[in-house]
Amino acid sequence: MEQTTLSEVQERFNSDFNFISVQLLEKAYPDGKLMEYIIYPDGYDWGNEEEPLYPMWSTLFEAKDEFLSDKLKKYKNEMAEVGIYLMEIEETNAMMFICGCGYDFYQAHWVPLYRDILKWVK
Repeated sequence: MEQTTLSEVQERFNSDFNFISVQLLEKAYPDGKLMEYIIYPDGYDWGNEEEPLYPMWSTLFEAKDEFLSDKLKKYKNEMAEVGIYLMEIEETNAMMFICGCGYDFYQAHWVPLYRDILKWVK
């Protein structure tokens, strides 16, 4: 991948999202109630779920504005294909999360989001 693409994605990502601590939200929504706010992709197969969808690394990435929030919800199925899932609470915009670790999130998730789904970078 071109360094300019990666640099542009990093810059956009940092300007488009707030980083929200899952622990903070779990205090506001105790007893597993936070899971009620996950936006599942269409056709999500509960029967094949080994572990429930839940943010790994205790971080959610909240869209900084309603325009981006609406875009993320519109593309929830395409985002799920690259391992990005959504959650939305009444007091927030849509928040993205990843259920994975041990690899480069930019290469696996953020670059495909901006290049292939939102088509905001080349």
